[in-house]
Amino acid sequence: MRNANQKIKNLQRKLFAPKSEKITAEQLPFFELESCFSAKNNSPVNTAPETVMVPVKKKRHRKRSDSFSTDLPTEIIVNKLTDQACRLDSSHKTTKVGLKHVRDEIKFIPAQVKIVKYYQETYQCLTCSKLAGKNVFYYQDMARALFSHSYATPSLVAHVIHLKYELGVPLYRQLKDWHNIGITVSEPTLANWVIKGAQLLEPFVKRMKQVLFSQRYLQGDETPLTVLKEPNKKATSKSYIWLTRSIKICPQPVIYYSYSTTRSGTFACNLYQNFAGVLQTDGYQAYGQIPQVSHVGCWAHCRRYFFEAAQVDGKTVLSEPLKLLNKMFSYEAAWKKLSPRARKRRRRSKMKRLLNKFWYYVEHTNALPKGKLGKAITYAKNQKKCLNQLLDFGTMEWSNNASERNIKSVVIGRKNWLFANSQAGAKASATWYTIVETAKANGLKVEEYITALLAAFSQIEELSPSQELLDSYLPWNWKKDHSQDARTTKSEVSSNSKSA
Repeated sequence: MRNANQKIKNLQRKLFAPKSEKITAEQLPFFELESCFSAKNNSPVNTAPETVMVPVKKKRHRKRSDSFSTDLPTEIIVNKLTDQACRLDSSHKTTKVGLKHVRDEIKFIPAQVKIVKYYQETYQCLTCSKLAGKNVFYYQDMARALFSHSYATPSLVAHVIHLKYELGVPLYRQLKDWHNIGITVSEPTLANWVIKGAQLLEPFVKRMKQVLFSQRYLQGDETPLTVLKEPNKKATSKSYIWLTRSIKICPQPVIYYSYSTTRSGTFACNLYQNFAGVLQTDGYQAYGQIPQVSHVGCWAHCRRYFFEAAQVDGKTVLSEPLKLLNKMFSYEAAWKKLSPRARKRRRRSKMKRLLNKFWYYVEHTNALPKGKLGKAITYAKNQKKCLNQLLDFGTMEWSNNASERNIKSVVIGRKNWLFANSQAGAKASATWYTIVETAKANGLKVEEYITALLAAFSQIEELSPSQELLDSYLPWNWKKDHSQDARTTKSEVSSNSKSA
């Protein structure tokens, strides 16, 4: 009965309690789990409660967190004196001496759409028509439409993508907004725009994948996705979105998503077949089947198991392994700005001592295999080799949390739109998440970047762009060229205003 009540409390905590794994001063141990550890070689185990002095923080005046960009268009309103006569003596006239700033406000201007009608002038050579005995007409070539027989434009589709994949707004929730603006459109139409736009950018995403897998250090993760219409599968069966990303210190980050009907090691091997380097993931065994990579583990996953085992009646009771893990992460936070070489030296000098203590406690702990502490110990033992390999790679982070934050974008979107209707929709979602998250990682405005991509690649015949064109639209190259264009435009505007 007691175990059942404990399970209920754990489930309630997972559903309703804060998800943070931080340990505050109020969560210091009330007692130590003396019975959990038994030293076979009579090594002393410190069971005395720790005393932590918590300094009293002085209250500081909080600065305003809201702000606005200085690049926004600005309107200046001057409140002038209507009656310039002196209020003490009406025969006197006042003189303007300056301006007093009163306040700033942000005015919202609702989105606007407009209909663009294209016409083509027709020209005829009367002389040639007379000589040829038939009408000879000439037209000026026009830019191709984004999609044939469609009202869609790059800016329109980019806004749909921005709403769904950056803000997590499903297509059916967008319909009312489009109707209020003045456009009556159906959900299948929006879905077709999303899929066709993704197919248009497939060569570009493949180029991004090539750039990503040419890097030496990568991180990976995966999450389930429901796809209703898959051949030989039930609608309730699971498919998966796999994530591969650059490490945090990479100057040219790429975050790549791929869709798969399975979570098997075969797909993992196919996904990473052109990669030969260091891969950081969680403890999922499929990654261990990739032959040509050096697999390193994630200490955040390891700590999570021990953190869950430390929850007793809603309070965190620190065990010795959890204390050591907390100390490891405090070291990593202090070494965050160090070079990879310096961080590697720190890890081998200071972190290795903590690891030896941690593995000693793991090896000499008596715990029930099916209990939370037993599961934490089993996970740590199974991942020992991968976890210890982080000592040899100062470039890699101590955890794989960066991948989890990127996969969270899919999870948040999945909670809103629930599933993909078809395999084409699932592939399109993977494509758009790749572009959106990579643009965000490179500091781009997502909607503006997608508009530029669709406008450029819609003019290419037979979807065979040159590598030079593909590379020019990679986020870091496009950002460099775009910022240069923006600076040129600003300088021209300022010079024109001075001359005027």
